[in-house]
Amino acid sequence: IAPPMRRNNSRTSVGLGDSFRTGSGSLATHPDRGRSLTSTGQVYNARFGRSPSRDSVVAYSSSMQRRSQRDKDRSSATLSRAGSSCSLAANIAREPFLQHTMVRDVLSLYPEAASVVDDRTGKLPIVLAIEHGKSWETAVGPLLEAFSQPFGGGGDGGMALPDDSPEAKAHRDSLQAALFLALSSPESHVREEAIRTVGKLAEWGGVYGMPGNLDGIVSEWLDTMVKHGNNSANSGHVTTETPISPEGIVVGPGASGAIDWIQNQSSHLIAVAEVLLHSRPESVSDRVARLCLDAGREYLNSKDGNVREAAARVLGNTLNSVGDADDAANVMREVVLNLGNDDGTEFSGSSAGQRGSKKGLFGGGGEDVVTKHGRLLACNSILLTQWGGDLLATPDICDAIIAMIHGCIKDKNTVVRSAAYHAIGPLLGKSHKSGNDISRQQLGSTTAIANPRTATSTLKEMRSDILRGTRASEQVDVQLALARGLTSASRMHPDLFLCKGGMPVMDAALMLAMSSSVKRPNVQKAFQIFLWVSLQMGVRGNCNDDSIEQEEKAVAGENGVSPGLEKYIGLAEGENGRIMMKFVTQTLAKIEDLDDQGGL
Repeated sequence: IAPPMRRNNSRTSVGLGDSFRTGSGSLATHPDRGRSLTSTGQVYNARFGRSPSRDSVVAYSSSMQRRSQRDKDRSSATLSRAGSSCSLAANIAREPFLQHTMVRDVLSLYPEAASVVDDRTGKLPIVLAIEHGKSWETAVGPLLEAFSQPFGGGGDGGMALPDDSPEAKAHRDSLQAALFLALSSPESHVREEAIRTVGKLAEWGGVYGMPGNLDGIVSEWLDTMVKHGNNSANSGHVTTETPISPEGIVVGPGASGAIDWIQNQSSHLIAVAEVLLHSRPESVSDRVARLCLDAGREYLNSKDGNVREAAARVLGNTLNSVGDADDAANVMREVVLNLGNDDGTEFSGSSAGQRGSKKGLFGGGGEDVVTKHGRLLACNSILLTQWGGDLLATPDICDAIIAMIHGCIKDKNTVVRSAAYHAIGPLLGKSHKSGNDISRQQLGSTTAIANPRTATSTLKEMRSDILRGTRASEQVDVQLALARGLTSASRMHPDLFLCKGGMPVMDAALMLAMSSSVKRPNVQKAFQIFLWVSLQMGVRGNCNDDSIEQEEKAVAGENGVSPGLEKYIGLAEGENGRIMMKFVTQTLAKIEDLDDQGGL
């Protein structure tokens, strides 16, 4: 048997040839500019020099994975950001090693390539990039900047009018269809990048910052959800055939024959929420805003948890971008609290699920559990809007919210308890610091509020429920939700827990943060982040308060003790101050700045 032929890799030519085709003909190239492979697997180009070899790329990737693993193992050092939904492509784009992507390099040499239409599909490169899940940073954004005439706008958020030619209109229709197909892709990373892209486009401007175009895009998504879902907000999982473009191309690499429509519902709802979040003022009409509120209300009772979360985001972002204080109050009363009548009726857990008695996703109370969870998610989302403080300044709404959260914390279902503890964050964070703040924001009411609730009084009222969640018998997911809620509240009110009423919460958090239980490492890290935020460990050089407070914080920073830690030591009882100081020195001081990472 003859030995297999071996390929000589010393200088094997892999040149591009004498020319390559473009949309307007062929562009001649010099033979010396062809690429060649060296014995190390590196690609050499006379203009760019030598690219990294495959071995070096693999080594770099392995080192990054090892570094990530070390960060996870070092519980006393850097804490990774929780709940991140960024795709791998978006994270890679932030690495300096990969800033020069193929698309960017090609456009730097030949910017006109962004306007070259594919011969087979008739689509622009940006449309193909969206269909195949390419990220905004590495492909979609550079292509849009290089050829923005059909779409108007500009990188600075300009509102330049687009080209009105039939060809430009066809390109806009093609891009809109690509976004819809990408949101319906069976590949998760394609859907994630499409969601990020729609938000970036709304922020970018052009036709995507104009009311008529955004209305058409959002309306199409919502109408398609209703048609394909067949009113499936309360139905089970529905599958549909893989989306196919008009040219007969299956969207997404490795697309399967069937996809889960529940995932598509979630993707389309999140995309609508992203558009609302990044849209310009008055770019979304009142008609579409009502459609968004109706869709959020309907899918808030879906049996899928991800769909409910997406629907809650739609409600919150719609009210924050388009609504006003009255709209927020009406939605909170009718959708969340069942206060449709003016009699001040509070939320009743037993009446929350009167629509049905079937067993639901979580077992037990069936739709009652689903409804409770959906309302808690909506409550959390609406309180996080700019109208949250006004809502909590309204006595009947605030009383009903506290009653709802208090009752759901005692629920037997883990998912309901987790959502209730998470909602504690905006409940405490959006509450006013003093009664004077409430008297100035009474939603136009002329009646003075007797004994108004403040953040401190609400904390005292909810303290027993918070401490209940720190017990060792509580579920991990519930304690993680509690830590996230407390961290969120502390970010909104930095000094909220640094008072006599907050000391029991701080001490309980310290116990969980110091716990060495191998079964709950995530809980330990979550409460470490809460202590890091509440003790204002990252306050140095990043003060946004009054000048007097800035001076005090600067002095504290020079002494090596954060202002929050000084307050805690002054209020702590017994040995707690010494224990906290030791824990800060050995653990919290080694945590990197979470303000840039987002924390929890």
